[in-house]
Amino acid sequence: MRQIQTFGHPGDLLLLFEAQASGAAAALLQVAHNQEMSVIVLSGTQDDEWRGTLLDTDVQLRVPHSRFARVAEAHRLLSHCLSDAIDLQLLGAGE
Repeated sequence: MRQIQTFGHPGDLLLLFEAQASGAAAALLQVAHNQEMSVIVLSGTQDDEWRGTLLDTDVQLRVPHSRFARVAEAHRLLSHCLSDAIDLQLLGAGE
């Protein structure tokens, strides 16, 4: 939490990987919101515990599965897809 408070600035993005909603993750979200940061949450929970903590500007990519290994695999794939999309946006289509 202190790292977000220290290094987080308005307009920054917090990318949070969380297989199950927890009090610690909710606290991180609150700190990020206090810093006026945007949030993308890659979650694995099957319920809507995140609904009360996310703002309208936040994005939740949910992998509703009961096995942690499957959620972790999907999170890895999603992180690679996000990285590719960012590379394409910043650097263009040329390789």
